[in-house]
Amino acid sequence: MKNITIIMGGPGSGKGTIANLLMHGRKFNYIETGALFRSLGDNHEIAKIMKSGGLIPDTLVLPLIKDRMRGLRDIMLDGFPRDLNQARWLVTNFHAHIEVIFLNIPHSVMIKRVHNRISEGSDRADDAKDQIVLRRIDTFEKLTMPAIEFLRDAPGIEFIEIDGTHTPERIVGLIAKAQTLS
Repeated sequence: MKNITIIMGGPGSGKGTIANLLMHGRKFNYIETGALFRSLGDNHEIAKIMKSGGLIPDTLVLPLIKDRMRGLRDIMLDGFPRDLNQARWLVTNFHAHIEVIFLNIPHSVMIKRVHNRISEGSDRADDAKDQIVLRRIDTFEKLTMPAIEFLRDAPGIEFIEIDGTHTPERIVGLIAKAQTLS
């Protein structure tokens, strides 16, 4: 049986940082969809959509994720699912133990953290312009939050919501505590 851990949260919520900390000492097959998409090259259709801050259509995403997950057991997903359809697809197509870790932070913190990434030398094109960051936050609210709410209530899903404004070390501690309680 597959074990799937999903790290969810808005832009700048610390998904990648927390995923990396959670993987210390554990063998996960880490799939970070943003990095996967960026690795496809600037001329790929997905790269063009990302540069505008848009959401990649399921016709491109689902086959890529399915192919990447093929044959893997312990998987950590960062950046997937992004919408309700993708969440339903994942639950329906992968009979697995699924744990969702939702890093909940206010919009003001998302914006501040993205700005911090830029000042620290991030070369992510989707961090560079405020209007694109705001569009990403709006997309998160309109499309990803319904997926999060679906997963929160879906049968058999272990759902952990964490205040993502804490330090990364504190967040990992809160996750560990929540996992022992469930």
